[in-house]
Amino acid sequence: MSTETNASPFRAAVAHYIGTLRVEFGEGSSEFSRCACDSCGSTLAGSRHDANGIDDDTGDIIPLELCEDCLFFHAYGDEPEQWGDE
Repeated sequence: MSTETNASPFRAAVAHYIGTLRVEFGEGSSEFSRCACDSCGSTLAGSRHDANGIDDDTGDIIPLELCEDCLFFHAYGDEPEQWGDE
């Protein structure tokens, strides 16, 4: 994850919350939630998708709940256009 000073606010938030964890998806479900996203910290209510953060140094697996924006970012690299314009 890039931590350059010209990183977008979205990428900076993901770097802050996720750090160097590798994110993997399973056959998990999604549900509506008002809880903060574990990847970007967004507190907007919406769907949260099950995922796992994996620490490659220790092998630790951390269960995560990701918002739709982070789901697409971690799966495809797509950054949201209007993130943070809440």
